[in-house]
Amino acid sequence: MSRLAAADVEAALVALDTMDADALKLRWQELYGREAPHKARAEFLRRGLAHRLQENAFGGLKPAVARRLARIAEEAARGNEAVTVSPVVSGPAPGTRLLRQWNGQTQMVEVQVDGFVWAGRRFTSLSAVAQAITGTKWSGPRFFGLGSRP
Repeated sequence: MSRLAAADVEAALVALDTMDADALKLRWQELYGREAPHKARAEFLRRGLAHRLQENAFGGLKPAVARRLARIAEEAARGNEAVTVSPVVSGPAPGTRLLRQWNGQTQMVEVQVDGFVWAGRRFTSLSAVAQAITGTKWSGPRFFGLGSRP
């Protein structure tokens, strides 16, 4: 399925509300490439279809999140209800200082719980800091060398 624009996704989501069970099952077959679950109620099908439409248009879970959920499901299947999962870390820890050489000057950014501080100014994203430093749009993590590791 090709990606839909946001307005097309919204229209497709609204259309789900007017579909009967047979139409929902056909739509399920189109989007999932297999038959809808046996005895699935219309509301379940609508929710699954809504998820799939948005996943196709805007992207699914990040691989790290998918692995984390799979691990939780495995532990739950084994009967371990007290699964401990560390929080997803999406950036440097608060208190970290990021340094970057730019045009012969060292730029220092301090990571805080709710944002970043550079040159005495607060920013909500690292990309905004990189833009303030360079004057052009940058990926903040990339600018500061925080790219993903294999």
